[in-house]
Amino acid sequence: MSHSEALVLCIDDDPCVGRILKLSLKARGCNTVQAVTAEDGLEMIHRLKPTVVITDVSLPGINGIELCRLSESIQKQHPFLIVVLTSVMDTKMKTWVEDSELRRYVSKPFSPRKLTSMICEYVKETRSSAQLSLK
Repeated sequence: MSHSEALVLCIDDDPCVGRILKLSLKARGCNTVQAVTAEDGLEMIHRLKPTVVITDVSLPGINGIELCRLSESIQKQHPFLIVVLTSVMDTKMKTWVEDSELRRYVSKPFSPRKLTSMICEYVKETRSSAQLSLK
């Protein structure tokens, strides 16, 4: 299944994570772009309107949770999935992430295969819903 129209924005200050995600997603037909800071990521969300945003929680400057909150207005106009990557997830944060159908969390260390499958499933569901609403 090709997801070539799907654009995934990966926001992580660890270049290894970005590389792993880019290779895994490219193998499944997704286009990927990368940002190292939440500020750059937020600008890219505004400009590129990605299908999926993957963000680390611990970022220099604005953290990943604040990025999610700052991007909510964009998400209302242009829905996209946000996947929060974290090695530490407290109950309050977990509840907040799970409070939206457009947010998921993945614990670090993560399985690139499982994360890629989650993203591809979201893209597939989104496209199926869009095609049904056009009929």
